[in-house]
Amino acid sequence: MAGGPVPGCASADVRLPAGARCASELECFGPVRLRRDRAEASRVPCDGQHTWETYAAGDLPAGLAGAKHDAVVADPAVGKVCNPDTFRVVSGADPANGWNLEVLPPETDADRTYRCLAGRGVNALAGPTLTGR
Repeated sequence: MAGGPVPGCASADVRLPAGARCASELECFGPVRLRRDRAEASRVPCDGQHTWETYAAGDLPAGLAGAKHDAVVADPAVGKVCNPDTFRVVSGADPANGWNLEVLPPETDADRTYRCLAGRGVNALAGPTLTGR
């Protein structure tokens, strides 16, 4: 069971940056691995040990379809969505308080959804952490 959305995503008062959206339920992932300039992470159950939780998502600009991890992370449109301010707004947590932030590009060239991830280290999360459940 993944738990509900990140707290800020459940509030109508929260203003996300342009291009950002929340998932309807928490998504959890194992470690992010770089393979041939592509980032990969397996989706795992949130009720067990995991490395990352999604705090926001967005769609890649059309010109970035199939781009390498470094190009996706460096893109200004992605940076407006995946950043410490967005993390703070949706989670209520301070990213300087032991949180690491990462961008997970789309899994395939046909998919345009990237995810903004937050974690505390490899398998350091033992249950749905951002939802507080």
